[in-house]
Amino acid sequence: MSSLNSFKTGDTVSVRGLLFNTVGCLVPLSPYILTSQVHSAFLLSIEVTLVALLFSASSKPVSLEPRLIGALAAGAAYLIARWIS
Repeated sequence: MSSLNSFKTGDTVSVRGLLFNTVGCLVPLSPYILTSQVHSAFLLSIEVTLVALLFSASSKPVSLEPRLIGALAAGAAYLIARWIS
């Protein structure tokens, strides 16, 4: 019975992680979906990403790593959008 409970817990953790990662990937990309100009979408992407990182990191000690990853994600989204348009 305990192995069945751990299987359900593992599935819940996996689904939750997939959901959070999917939403986390959409945060820096959402401005590019909502606006047609790449440069303004880039600036909005930076703002939205930083707000999301501040909100998600508010319960954790301040760390530079999440902000660096967010900045890299925003820069990658900008380069991809500029390459496509």
